Amino acid sequence: MTNPDSIAMEQKLLSSLQQNFRNQSKITVKPFSIARSLILNPSTSDQTISSILQTLEILSTATPNPKFDLLNFITLLCEISIVHRHFSPIITTILRSLCLHCPNIPPRAAGLALSTIVSIAPASASDLDPAFSEGLFLSLCFGPCMTVRQRLLMDAEKFRVRPSVLLTVLLGFTKDPYPYVRRAALDGLIGFCKWIVVNDHVMVEGCYLRAVELLFDTEECVRCLAVHVVSEWAKWLVANSEDKSKRDCSDALYVQVRSSTCSALRMPAILSADFAAGALGLLIWTC
Repeated sequence: MTNPDSIAMEQKLLSSLQQNFRNQSKITVKPFSIARSLILNPSTSDQTISSILQTLEILSTATPNPKFDLLNFITLLCEISIVHRHFSPIITTILRSLCLHCPNIPPRAAGLALSTIVSIAPASASDLDPAFSEGLFLSLCFGPCMTVRQRLLMDAEKFRVRPSVLLTVLLGFTKDPYPYVRRAALDGLIGFCKWIVVNDHVMVEGCYLRAVELLFDTEECVRCLAVHVVSEWAKWLVANSEDKSKRDCSDALYVQVRSSTCSALRMPAILSADFAAGALGLLIWTC
């Protein structure tokens, strides 16, 4: 049985939330905090969550207020999509509208909105206009915000970006000045190898050679992931080499991976090398 006191408190918080949001000239973090407490409370009724969404939807279509915190606004929508998944279609509609009709949306807010849209459900991602998804993805990746770039590259396979364009972007950002962006780009190359059918030997060699270069990166987190990229793309190279050269190719890759990462004298890199070399070892035995 629902506690009458908890219902009364829920209604009181909802009323305070709506009143604070109506007064857009003096918006503070208070209404966002109230909304978050209601959203994350498992006993909050669907009716209250629906009322919060209606309030947010009205705000999203109102005249833009430069003082309005869009990042916190989109964070609330993201949290509703996680805790109350049956409201996802409404959230997707609001977020799409924001991305399309709010030119001054901050990069971090736009990145979170796009990531939320494609993470809600596969159907939401497949319904996205490819030009919209790819265009926003590229503009945010090449924007000034490093954290947004890293987040989008980590989820690269979820966006409707043409494979040729995505590969160019991933390879380009393996040279980013920020190590965690380079690492995210390498992670994207691993995923690319697994879910895209690749038939271009020259392209694969380019990915492989770039990963080999990053075995000597100054940052350990980049070197460790470079080992895995070398392993994944090397397996393709070995599998698509002439039969007579497969053993030589496997042996060369094994030595290259093991020696270059051991030179770093860092245990995580060496362990990563053992993992990758083990995969190549299986190839050696099957050649």
